[in-house]
Amino acid sequence: MTPDPAVDMYEGPGEVVFKWDGPGLGQDGLTISLSNDFLTITGERKYEVEPEGREYGLQERTAGDFCRRLSIPTAVDADKARASYRQGILEIHLPKAQEGKGKKISIAVT
Repeated sequence: MTPDPAVDMYEGPGEVVFKWDGPGLGQDGLTISLSNDFLTITGERKYEVEPEGREYGLQERTAGDFCRRLSIPTAVDADKARASYRQGILEIHLPKAQEGKGKKISIAVT
């Protein structure tokens, strides 16, 4: 398991927004689910194929499976949730509502 990806969350008057650092991942590398009061982001960072004979002086980038489960601070309308992934940043917008429902949401990679 790789270290947890860094996430920012803020709440505006009409929505809750999560911003997540996920460089090097495409639409196929992520799964986002919204269930009850939790947002879950799972995926996999692939290992790069390295040429033989390379010796690292420093190697901090990680690869492998990851899972981040985050509490949503208020009820949201799962049917109107949207997500986008641009330049390595995943941004998830969850409009506020009276009750939340479980739902998978898709990512538009631009």
